[in-house]
This record gives sequence, C-alpha cells and structure tokens, in this order.
Amino acid sequence: MNAGTTQTAATTNGKGAPASALELLLGGFDREEFFGDYWEKRSFVIHHEDPDRFTHLMSRDQFMDEEIYHCQRLRGAYLDPEGWPSEVLIRPGQAAKVFESGMTIGATMLREEGEMKAFLDSCREGLFGVGPHFNAYYSPDKKGYSVHFDAHPVWFMQIEGRKHWYIGRKPVFRNPPMTLGFPPDRNVLILPWITVNKPELDNPEQFMSVTLEPGDVVYMPPGTWHQASARGYSLALTLASARISAIELLFSVVQHSLSAPEFKVLAERIGGMAAAARTEDGRLSGDIENLLEERLAIIKELVSRIEVENLRRIFEHLAKTPTSEQQMLVREKST
Repeated sequence: MNAGTTQTAATTNGKGAPASALELLLGGFDREEFFGDYWEKRSFVIHHEDPDRFTHLMSRDQFMDEEIYHCQRLRGAYLDPEGWPSEVLIRPGQAAKVFESGMTIGATMLREEGEMKAFLDSCREGLFGVGPHFNAYYSPDKKGYSVHFDAHPVWFMQIEGRKHWYIGRKPVFRNPPMTLGFPPDRNVLILPWITVNKPELDNPEQFMSVTLEPGDVVYMPPGTWHQASARGYSLALTLASARISAIELLFSVVQHSLSAPEFKVLAERIGGMAAAARTEDGRLSGDIENLLEERLAIIKELVSRIEVENLRRIFEHLAKTPTSEQQMLVREKST
C-alpha cells in the first residue's frame, strides 16, 4: 500500500455492534498485509474519507471543557527563538490563553472512561502492546511539534481540523531507548547509541508529505522521524503503548515469586552495610559474604524454574491491565 491510498469503513462491524479498535484504525485494509508488511517496519497512512470516524471519542469542546482537567499531565509546547522545542506545565484554567498565544496544548494519558475506555479495552484484548493510552494534541494554525521520533509505536487519529505531516517512510533506529528530537542547530547528531544525519524532510524517498483530514489515520513504528503542523487548527489523538524488555519481564516474574515461602528471604534487607569499614583490608566480613552467597544460590534456583510460559503470562497481564493500575503498581514498588 502506498501513502495516501484511500480506505473507507463504518464505525460498526456490519452487525450493528461497535467497531473494534483495529476496525476503526484500519477500516477495510487487509490485516495480514498490515502486520506482515507495515507493523514495526514501515509507516502507514489511511485517508478514510469519514470525518465522523472518531468523533465519538473526542471533540474540541469535550477536550477543553473536560479532558484537560483529568489528564495526567497538561503542557503548552512551543519553539524557542533558536528553534529548540520547549514546553511548560500549565493548569487547566490556563489552557485557552496558552492556545491563543500560539502554543500546542498537549494532554498526556487521558482518563479511561466511556468510549475511550472501550477503545483501549479493545486494544488490550488484541494485545496492541503494554499500557495503551491516549494523548491529545490541540494546535493553532501552523503550530505543532518539531522533527522527532518516539521510542514506541504511535497511531495518530485526526479528530478535527487539519494537520500537515512529514512522515519518515521507515525507522532510522530500531528499538530506540528514548524519544529523540533533532537539534535545530546541527547537521549530524552523535549519541552513544546512534549517529544520525539531519532528516531531509523534502526528500520524497525518505519522507511522505501528507495533510490529514478528520477521520484519517497514521501509524509509525518506533524510531521514525516525523514533523507536523496544523492547518487552521488541529485536534488529534495519539494511541501510544509502552514497550517492555525481556529483562523487565524477568524482573516481574521474580517480583511475583517472592510471595512463595522458599523465596521470601530474597526480599529481606541485608544488614551490616558498614561492615567493610570495620575490616583491616576493606573487604566485607566473612559473614556478609556467606550471606550473599546463600542468597545468590536462592536467586539461581528461582531463575532456573522460570519458563517461557511465565514470561508470556506476565506480558499478557501487563498488556490487559489498565495503564492507571500499572502506574499504581509502579508507585507501590518504589515506596
């Protein structure tokens, strides 16, 4: 499929039931082709020619009157005089004036209620990833975000208004460890984990240039350069999901295993942290080393019991757990 190919679909599945998240996003486009040729490989654009496609999820009035009061983080985004992307945290009561001043209003992690919750539940049922959630962006004319790539897959849904995009055809970096914006004052960016040249937005071999209308959809793999700016104004939703590593899954299995009697000792704090200062050669005391050796043997025993089925169950659990509950678990572990 080439960028700009038009697909149309209704917001029901043809049987009177609400369409699933994947039905709304892809319409009639072949699922096997999408997951075989595009998923995590190439960017994807569908012009659905259906301006009411996502209006059940969000409207401008709903965003400004309700959602900005319930999101996790609300900010105004802009470019400073030197072209560097900047943002400032704002309160809901400041949003209208901030928008009028020319900033994009970004609302991170919208609440999960009503139609948006149903959509996200459908994503979890289809295992779209870990912690799928909605962010919303409301931009005034010619405003948006500078060129950057995200560390996770992104679906972009145009709700109202229009937005022009430059979208990289393929990722420039696979599985990036962080979201990255390209600096405005250099032609090459050298980091410990990547060296990249300045994106050539006007190069049609590297970038698609498209203007999205209400109901249109963009999918981008992680590590894909993109830049967008509103035409008139733009209200859009992004569907983002976290990515998780094998070691993080392993840690989750280990954490859950500590409730078993034979592994509870691993959660006990180890005393004698000042023991090294009381020895002549600066080494830990023999008692501490023996204790660590015993605990290491228990850790090895725990890990030896872990099978791929344990990792699969953890992944499915995280994928289906509401993002707000996952954040509560993270906070509990950190306290």
